[in-house]
Amino acid sequence: MVLIDRDHNPTTAVIMCGAPIHGRMLIEAMASNGHPLDLIISEQNTDRAFKIESFLVDNSFDTARPLPELLEMMDATYCPVDNFPSPKVLGALTDLNPENIVCGGCGIIGEPLLSAARYGLLNAHPGLLPAFRGLDPVLWGVAIRAAVGSTLHFVIAGIDEGGILLAQGLPWRGARKLEECRLQCMRLGGTLLSKFLAAPEGFPAQQQDNATANYYSAFPKTEYAATEEKLRHYIFDSEQGSRFQCEASC
Repeated sequence: MVLIDRDHNPTTAVIMCGAPIHGRMLIEAMASNGHPLDLIISEQNTDRAFKIESFLVDNSFDTARPLPELLEMMDATYCPVDNFPSPKVLGALTDLNPENIVCGGCGIIGEPLLSAARYGLLNAHPGLLPAFRGLDPVLWGVAIRAAVGSTLHFVIAGIDEGGILLAQGLPWRGARKLEECRLQCMRLGGTLLSKFLAAPEGFPAQQQDNATANYYSAFPKTEYAATEEKLRHYIFDSEQGSRFQCEASC
């Protein structure tokens, strides 16, 4: 087990809806790399929480540790709430006064949560920004034969528009299922988050180029099977990230 040094790490909170696999992966990455977590706020029993928590929950490729186990590993305060923002949420964050708040699967949020962290609100977006803002970036990336990966960025009012702290193409080979590829990008987000938390001063935020930005809505289910077939033509390189190679059969 990695020892967590609470005397030399920033105070951090995670906000999420239910206990989604994305949030649990991020917490697991923090635990594995010795980064403390002080507070977990979880919205419970809402339509939003049920929807976000159900995302990829039945996958057969990657299952993050259950939340009770992560709570024990991290020794974090757990704060279930009916919704956020709410007086209970704001009170817990005011008491902690965290340097960082990590979005662990919570949908679109606004003020006053956007300003609740001293350093910033962080999101590990499972796609490369600014090219793939919005929903289902992995699916859209594969569909148009572009790179897939993950971006750690600050959260601001504009969707996926905040300054970029770290971004990396997916350093992995052999994807055969879109579900597996999506989970690998989420795991990569945890790696980027841990890298940032280890030395935040080394990763100044870079403003996004809005001229190259694209926004995507939900990926059409009717295109899922055809897009999954395109994974056969992907090559994942540890240095360059993912890229599309058109073979004779494509």
